[in-house]
Amino acid sequence: MNIAFFVDNYFTKNAFSDSLKLLKSFCKKNGHEVFIFTTYEESQIKNVEKEENVFLFKASSIKSSHRIKLSISPFLSAKKILKEKKVDFIHSFSISSLGLSSAIFKKELKIPGVITLYDVLHYFGLKTNKIEEIVKDIVKKYLK
Repeated sequence: MNIAFFVDNYFTKNAFSDSLKLLKSFCKKNGHEVFIFTTYEESQIKNVEKEENVFLFKASSIKSSHRIKLSISPFLSAKKILKEKKVDFIHSFSISSLGLSSAIFKKELKIPGVITLYDVLHYFGLKTNKIEEIVKDIVKKYLK
């Protein structure tokens, strides 16, 4: 099976990226091909190690949260890559532009997939009841 992961911060050194790399390794050991679609910022590119089947999209962080990265390019080129690689399944780990583009691609290309959302409030550095209700509403609409 050809699997695409859409994730921000793949090259960040943290427990999440380490876990994702383990998941990628496990999938490959079981005969699957894994393609990573991720963002980078200009300041990071010097530290990024080249990896096979990792597709980079230039992005900018939202000032209030360095965890959210916005990129225009996934909408322009990732769809073509998904078709060329004959991706069978999409797993998104992002609610930013990568997550949005993966949701659009799943629908347009009729590729099954899932999105894994964690505590989305930490993305915004916010934690109030009103904001929590707003974010829940956005996430529900996003998943439709």
